[in-house]
Order: sequence, then structure tokens, then C-alpha cells
Amino acid sequence: MIVLTDVFSGYGKLQIINGISMEAAASEITVLVGPNGSGKSTLLRTIAGLTTVYSGSITMDGAALVGVPAHEIAKLGLAYLPQTENIFTNLTVSENLRMAEYTLQGGQRQARLDGVKAKFPQLERYLGAKAGLLSGGERQMLAMAMSLVREPKVMLFDEPTGNLSPKIATQVLETIRSLAKELSITVVLVEQNARKALEIGSKAYLLANGKVVFAGGARELLEHKELGRLYLGLKAS
Repeated sequence: MIVLTDVFSGYGKLQIINGISMEAAASEITVLVGPNGSGKSTLLRTIAGLTTVYSGSITMDGAALVGVPAHEIAKLGLAYLPQTENIFTNLTVSENLRMAEYTLQGGQRQARLDGVKAKFPQLERYLGAKAGLLSGGERQMLAMAMSLVREPKVMLFDEPTGNLSPKIATQVLETIRSLAKELSITVVLVEQNARKALEIGSKAYLLANGKVVFAGGARELLEHKELGRLYLGLKAS
């Protein structure tokens, strides 16, 4: 679904990604892990069309993405969820969901909203409340709900459990797992809790200094004692 070939990218003249090639298979969770500053978030933003791509190619379901504006990439079926500022805090939950309808035709809107509310029933009681009053976990659920209104093919998550309690973080990751399994959405996940992410992922890429230092099965990386210790702070379970 997502294929990067020898991609170099960054911000203006600041190069961050140094020749990364990767693939994210359809309906699976691909996990990006690595130490702080390794380029994980920049790689997600590169796929979403939010950085400068100096060379290389990126495709989604066969469509070339390099040079395509971010809003057009979104229309192709890609949703990017940054860790923060992924909802409109001054609007109500209901208004946030309505903002997510901007690409839909009138007849599609109510059916999509009904489907999203069924997926996230916990949001129902907050529809009239300001989104800024939601807890961290509820904000992540709202951000996911807003993306699902557009029925994306691909969802990019940048540290969705940041600053959440372990219990809520587990719930968020289980919801992400269900998106791939039940809705056949391709997920690319950057997650601070490497162990939890690798436990739900199918494939994993370990990044360091903007390069891939490991590519393979998520379980394989989880059980790789040396790489886990050096780059992720993982101890053998």
C-alpha cells in the first residue's frame, strides 16, 4: 500500500531522512521505532506530504505522492494523526466531526458519522462539549474518529499514547489494532512504547540517524536482544 524507495527528505535545507526504503503492506500495522531524533516523525510527515523530498519515490496504492500537496494526498485516502494538535480544542466534539466531513458529499455524511459513532460510542456523551475538555485518551479517540469519517486507506500515527496512563495507552493501541483487522486500514505507527507497538505490529523498521538499521518482522525485532538493548532500551522478557 505504501512504498518508499531511497527517500531523502527534511525541512528546507535541513536533511533528516537519508535514503530510506520501506513498505507498509495493506491492512497490516507497520511499526517505526528508534531513539529520539532518529527521523521517525519526519518520515511520517514525508509520506503525508509535509516535508521537502530531495530525491526518491513514494507511492500509495500505486499512486505517486512526491510533489503532491498534502491536502491532495489526504483526498487519496491518507490520514495523518500527529501526537498533538490533532483536534480543534475550541470546537465541540460534534463540530470536530463535522469539520472532518469537508471532502464528503451530502448523502455520505450522516452514514459516515453514524458509523464512526458506533465505533467510538464513548464520544456520544461528549458531543456538545468542547473538545479541549476531553482527557488525553478521549482526544486520541476523537482524532481517530475524525479520520475515519473520510474512510481512509492509510492511517499514520505519531506517538498516539504519549502522556497517557498505561491503561488508556493500551486501549488506544487496541483500537489501532482493530482498525487494521476489522476495517482493513493500513497503519504506519510511530510509538514511544516500543514493546507494546511491536507486539501489535506485523512488520517493523528500526531507524537511527535517518536511516534504516533493521527491517523485518515486528516479533523478530522484539526478540533481537542486541538491537533492542542498543536502540530501544528493551530488556529480554
